[in-house]
Amino acid sequence: MSKLSVVLFVVVSMGFAVGCAKKATQDDLNKVCAHMVELQKAENPEPAAEDPIAKVTEDFAKKAADLETAKADGLAKLAEECTAAAATLATDDEKAKATADCDAKKAALEAEFAKAAEQMTADKDAAIAAATEAKALADKAAAEKAAKDLQACVDNLVKARTSAAKAECQIKAATLADFGKCK
Repeated sequence: MSKLSVVLFVVVSMGFAVGCAKKATQDDLNKVCAHMVELQKAENPEPAAEDPIAKVTEDFAKKAADLETAKADGLAKLAEECTAAAATLATDDEKAKATADCDAKKAALEAEFAKAAEQMTADKDAAIAAATEAKALADKAAAEKAAKDLQACVDNLVKARTSAAKAECQIKAATLADFGKCK
């Protein structure tokens, strides 16, 4: 009987000692979870997300260059036509009239391209605004998910009754493997 009582006493004492071990504070648990997230990001970095504003700006820079090329081609073609037409004319009055007509066509062509450039600028501004809003929403959603994940981690540690010693070990861990070895 005495061996049984000694064994029973030891088991109860061990259970009491384990149950009464100092538990980690809420602040320590927050630090543990934040540190775990940092270690996970360090070992499994996410690829950098493409900046939607830079992409919109790049796309519209290409469109602007294409528009300038089209304008230069259009003006060069018009200049060739005017030069060819002027060469066939004999009198100065006809040449002056043809020059005025060519100048009017040139002004109309430049006005058309200016209007197109203006519209493209307005489209670019709208696209940048939309991209900025989409990026802000994505950033907000990511922040909310991170906060929710952090809280879930803390809740799990509270349920597991994480000791202060384990929390301190996990906070000091340099790698995710070291983090997992803490007891």
